Amino acid sequence: MNFMEKINGAKDDSGEIDMTMHGKSWSTWRRHNFEFFKKYLTDTAGKTVVDLGAGDFLFPDLFRDAKYIGVDVVQSRLVSVVADINKTIPLSDGLADIIYASNTIEHIYNPDNVFRETFRILKPRGFFIGTVPFLRPLHCEPHDYLRYTPYMLRHLLSEAGFTDIKIDSLGSVTDMFRLSRDLFYTHAIENASGLKRVIFRLMRKLYKVLDRVLPRSVVSMSYTEGYGFRARKP
Repeated sequence: MNFMEKINGAKDDSGEIDMTMHGKSWSTWRRHNFEFFKKYLTDTAGKTVVDLGAGDFLFPDLFRDAKYIGVDVVQSRLVSVVADINKTIPLSDGLADIIYASNTIEHIYNPDNVFRETFRILKPRGFFIGTVPFLRPLHCEPHDYLRYTPYMLRHLLSEAGFTDIKIDSLGSVTDMFRLSRDLFYTHAIENASGLKRVIFRLMRKLYKVLDRVLPRSVVSMSYTEGYGFRARKP
């Protein structure tokens, strides 16, 4: 079954496919993820794609007509292989053309093993592609274990045997400013009362107006929401 057949047959409790992450509600982090994957996943038709940490949400259009295998620690509508990938990935050698990991590796406490396993499962010339957060809040607690620098990503990929390693920054200084500001005001409003609470709410409305004049900052490799990586098996 290809990916679109699987997702078209998968319904949530309301009887509809959950596509709520498609559209204006996307965060900058989700948008940067999509743009990164769209850049490199240009042709998945007929290819075997293994999704590590499949969960309940993907970017469906990127997997149109792919032979999709979802792997996760718990069963869900797109998961066909249930496994703890800290230990092993129960798939045969040289199975996949592409291994995809969107915001998964930070939840792995044994990353060396996972990078070796992805190398084993890939076909020659297959590639491993993924994204990881860097300066982002903790999520899926308590199973959020690591943050990676580009140097650690390159080291892990190289040690596992990968070549042609590319690492992109996913975010800009302006994105980081907005993220930090939003977190600050959310916390301030929740913990204030009386006049202070009113002032913080007014300040939050004001900064949304001022957003229109913020400069489009250049991408930074050291001050960023996260990274995208892509590497090939020789």
